[in-house]
Order: sequence, then structure tokens, then C-alpha cells
Amino acid sequence: MATINWGQSYTRPFSIHKLDVYFLNARLPLLRFFNHGIGNVFAVGSGREVTIYFDNQEFHRLGHSVLQRTLQDARRNKNHVYDMKQFAKRANSKLTKFNLIDFSKHSSKDLLQYFNTFASTVHASCPIIFAPITIENELFNHAKIIVQKGYQKKMFTLAWDTVVTPRFATPVTQLETDLHTILENYKPTAVGQNLRKIQRRYNWFNMRFIDSKPFSISQWEKQIDEIGHGNWKGKLAEFRRKQRQRQKRFGEILKPFSPPERRFLTLVNDYSALRHERDAVRGSSYYYGCFLYREIMRRYKITAHELGTFTMDDVRTLLRTGQPLPRQEVRRRRTEFIYSIMHGTRTVRTDYPQMREALQDQGLVKETSHTQKTIRGMTAFPGIVRGRARVISLNRLSESLHAVQR
Repeated sequence: MATINWGQSYTRPFSIHKLDVYFLNARLPLLRFFNHGIGNVFAVGSGREVTIYFDNQEFHRLGHSVLQRTLQDARRNKNHVYDMKQFAKRANSKLTKFNLIDFSKHSSKDLLQYFNTFASTVHASCPIIFAPITIENELFNHAKIIVQKGYQKKMFTLAWDTVVTPRFATPVTQLETDLHTILENYKPTAVGQNLRKIQRRYNWFNMRFIDSKPFSISQWEKQIDEIGHGNWKGKLAEFRRKQRQRQKRFGEILKPFSPPERRFLTLVNDYSALRHERDAVRGSSYYYGCFLYREIMRRYKITAHELGTFTMDDVRTLLRTGQPLPRQEVRRRRTEFIYSIMHGTRTVRTDYPQMREALQDQGLVKETSHTQKTIRGMTAFPGIVRGRARVISLNRLSESLHAVQR
């Protein structure tokens, strides 16, 4: 097994199933827009806490491709950021009736087809999920060189902040505006109707994955109440004023630059906004997908936590044959695992010797002066990674994985 130069990306609550949905087919959708994609991933999991590593070489190749595509678009007056969003939204439109389907009346064969539709929809979101994580390297560095042509010292800081601050309202800021609009135009007879509109428009809110729960009307009512108990008067006008100011300031900042440079910096701003917008797109996929997953769990009498240990192929086997993962394997995967995709092959390991061997093969195990085995996480992507490097003891892998800190 060839060793890959791994770098730490992040540690957060994840599952084998979520890893599979995110990463298994990430490369192909990225190749629709860039010369390189992300295919290799290595994840060390303890329960729901998972440390995910990217392939350094792939990551930087993708970052370079993002820069080159952005430069090309700036010359040709194109916008691939918009195209990526439309690609994801068109795919998501295939799910928008899932909340209206009574899946209990459908055969398992039908559920399998719906599941494949859900999977392909999430895969279409890969470009807007993965391309933005690279932008603080090559793309931002090139943008800073351009901005420095027109602005120096303190003016550079102001100009740069303007370039990387979304000039249009992001989904979360638009939600805040819409909630304040309801409060400022409060009519008791219209509240229910307005909140149902909010519920439909922001179905992605709170949807981290298919095991999340969308906000109910009562929860949206609570949001309105919390705003109402604060200093809310005049906030709506302030939101709108600041939004106009951001757009005006952005236009003014671009004046010293040539047309291609303006278009390039506009695309950089679009990428900054995409890091906020992508959560709404994929959250909407999870909202519609959760109706399908609920039926799968009900029909086969498995919990969301148990289903989280299934790969996508395991789910497909369940739907084809009715045979779930063996209970013993589910328990092992819920305790600790290594999930990897390397050179097109996905592997899930739960056996301690196999996990230890995989860590050693990938150069993630290091001898200390006390002959203790450790796995060391390195910050591979300056400016991208959030959190500290981690040291994971391998005296006993189960103990070591539980010792991972955020």
C-alpha cells in the first residue's frame, strides 16, 4: 500500500456513513469544473468523534486548479462559482418531493432507487463543498497581490476585508432579516402563515446530516420570541443599510483595477460567500433525504446511530437483501474505526491489528523516546485548519482514539 502524505483537516462529530456520502465519489464531480479532484481520505474514528486527513498533494493540486479556473473565468468573463451552485441546485431539485412521498407504501426496490437519487444529489454538491476549502492558499495569495497594487498599509487591510466579505446577504443573514421583517410587521393573524413560509424556505436550517431534525413551527416561534425580547427595533433598517453599504464599498474598492482584475476579485468574493451558501444547499438535501432514511430505519428496525456505521454499499445490500450489518460489526464500528479511500479503494477497518498496520503503513505512527507508539497529526493547510495538532497514543487503540481532543 503506497504511503500518502497526509495532513490533518479537522476533528468533529462524523460517522462512517457520512464519510462515505461525502467522500466516496467526490473526485468526479470536482473534475467537471477543475483539472484535479479529491479522492484520497484517511479518517480515524472514536465513536462519533472523527479526525479526517486529506492527501496534501491532492489538496494543493485542487487549490492550484481553483486559482487557474478563476483566472480563466476572469479573462473570459465567466463564473464557474455560479455554475457549481446551479449544478448542485439542479441535482437537489430531484429530492424536493421526498417530503410528500409515503415511503412506507413503496417496495425496498423503490427505496433503493430513491437512495441512489439521494446519493447522486449529494455528490453533485462536492464542488461547492470542497473547492472553497482550498481558497485561503493559492487563490487568496494571488488576490492579495492584486489588491496590494491599489492599496497599501491600513488601506490594504480595509480593501482586503471588503474583498473577502460577502457583498450580498448570505442565507443566515437573510434568515435574520426575514425574522426581523415578521416582527416589525407583526400581525397576530398572519404569524402562523409567515412562519410556515420561513419553515419551507429555510428547511435546511439545523440539518447537519440525515439524522438531524428540521425546525418545527414552535421552534421558529421561539426564535421570534427571543428576538422580540431583545433590542430589535430599528435592526431591520440597519441590516438593509449595512447591506447597501457593503455592495457600494465593494464597487468602490474595485475601481483602481483593470476589468480582468475586477472580475477576478469578484469571483474571490463569490468564493467567500460560497463557504456560507453551501450549508444551505447540502442542508436542503439532508432535509429531503431524512424522510427516506426514516422509512429505512423503521422498516429494518435500526437506529440512526446504527445506520451511521453503514457504508452506502451496506445500505444498498440492506435494501436488496434485507440483511443488515452483523451486530458485532456495528458495535465495533460504533466504538472505533479507520475509514480510508486510497487510489479509488474504500476500506473500513475495525480490527485493532489491521488499524495499527494501516497507521504504520501511512507513516502516521511514530516511535517516541519511551518506545510508545503515537500518531501525530500535522497542520497541512495553513490558514484553513481550525484546531491544534493531535497526538494519539497507540498503547491501546481504543483508549487512544477516545483521547483525541477537539
